[in-house]
Amino acid sequence: MSAALHQTIIIFVGLVAGFFLRKRNIMSAAGTKELTAITLNVFLPGMLFVNIMSNNSEMRTGDVLLYLALSAGMYLTGLVLGKIFTAVTKAPKSDRGVYEFGSLASNAGFMGIPVCLAVFGSSCSLYAALTNIPFNLLTFSLGVYLLAGKATLKRILNPSFITSIVAVALYLLRVPVPSIVTDAASFLGQATTVCAMVVIGSTLATVPLGSIFREWRFIPYLILRLVGIAAVTYLLLMFVNIPPLAKSVIVMMAAMPVATNSTMLSSLYGGNTELASKVVFLSHALSILTIPLWGAFLT
Repeated sequence: MSAALHQTIIIFVGLVAGFFLRKRNIMSAAGTKELTAITLNVFLPGMLFVNIMSNNSEMRTGDVLLYLALSAGMYLTGLVLGKIFTAVTKAPKSDRGVYEFGSLASNAGFMGIPVCLAVFGSSCSLYAALTNIPFNLLTFSLGVYLLAGKATLKRILNPSFITSIVAVALYLLRVPVPSIVTDAASFLGQATTVCAMVVIGSTLATVPLGSIFREWRFIPYLILRLVGIAAVTYLLLMFVNIPPLAKSVIVMMAAMPVATNSTMLSSLYGGNTELASKVVFLSHALSILTIPLWGAFLT
């Protein structure tokens, strides 16, 4: 079994666990919302901090800025393709935000980092962590607007975004950080992926599963999300002079399924949570097939 497939299946188990917890009434709607807030504000910042600070490789400031710009370009490329998709398929206005957010935001944090580490090794950890800085900026600004029709500075300056900026600054300035801090961040960060997938599974448990397979737009959309965006990103990066590992990480991040933030942010800010849960579930289920293929192609 490939490292990518192994990691994808493990992550997907968390979704199944959340589904049955909700079905058995062990987890409630209020509990799901609370776990969402805890994951976004506590666990995810810990994971981002430790992945940046524990990296032993060295990057110049200019290289870091270039990589951040290319990562942002990858997300915005997905958004453009998503808008083309909603226009061509004439998606209902109430659904457009979810489709476009899912095209903008791949699951770079919760799933992308562990998958990249499994496929490319620890040498990619800084690249993987850096990719989440533009992700957080775009997700909590433009992304919130797409899902809920509004965004505020308070939502942009969330703990995950602030933590990423602080960690990169400390890394570039070579400021020593006490081991107790990184160990504490690691301890909290380990809960990120499983909690995020439990939230998705819990939300999905309230959706009639039969309705998932009645939406014809899901098929072309999933092809776009899991194959098309990464393929376009790969072609565009052929014209950029950066290390092969950096290119591979960006493409792999582009090939991730829809960000779990789609469901969590829809729940927090009043978006179309039901549709978000469906596309998150389907994209993660199919990514069990597509991510190992991308892993094999990029290594």
